[in-house]
Amino acid sequence: HRYLGFPIFFVVLMGLFAAIFWAAQPFMDAIDAGFTAAGNGVEALLPNSMISRFLAEGLIGGVGAVAVFFPQIMILFFLMTLLEDSGYLARGAALVDRPLSALGLHGRSFVPMLSGFACAIPAVFAARAIPARRERLLTIWIIPLMSCSARLPVYALLLAALLPAAAWKAGLSLAAIYVSSLLIGALTAGIASRVVFKQRHSSLLA
Repeated sequence: HRYLGFPIFFVVLMGLFAAIFWAAQPFMDAIDAGFTAAGNGVEALLPNSMISRFLAEGLIGGVGAVAVFFPQIMILFFLMTLLEDSGYLARGAALVDRPLSALGLHGRSFVPMLSGFACAIPAVFAARAIPARRERLLTIWIIPLMSCSARLPVYALLLAALLPAAAWKAGLSLAAIYVSSLLIGALTAGIASRVVFKQRHSSLLA
């Protein structure tokens, strides 16, 4: 729609963004609890030594720290497949392609960038859907600049310590952090597209 296209697109993407974080949380908690119980079981069975700590904290804990993101990746790919098969993802990419192409990105870069606010790992996987290698690499480069949910406890702790008696200032500061990460990512993409990647493929509308 000429006027409602962007609002509807943002509502759909916000639903996708919320689902990645909200729907995956019970599964992430279950996986984390399972690996924690396995690590505690190994420590209980084996005598306290470097080997037992390596198995419990290093091996099992390390695998668990990565496996806990699998639900987010699965939900992201499932929803992305639904949007792709329905044809809506191509329409949404065409909507945002013109402003993103000015920064050297692709219209499909918007969904991985938005997913980066939940977690950078599934966002990098989502960037594989970008057909052009130049825009795909450029998108992957700037995704770590998005403020993912893992940084939120650090932000909350620092803002609570620096602004203990001004909740509205802390809220505005947190919003500014998220907006600035998006702006810095866009600025970095614009500079890198002109300095590092000078040759580019045609975008959707360009």
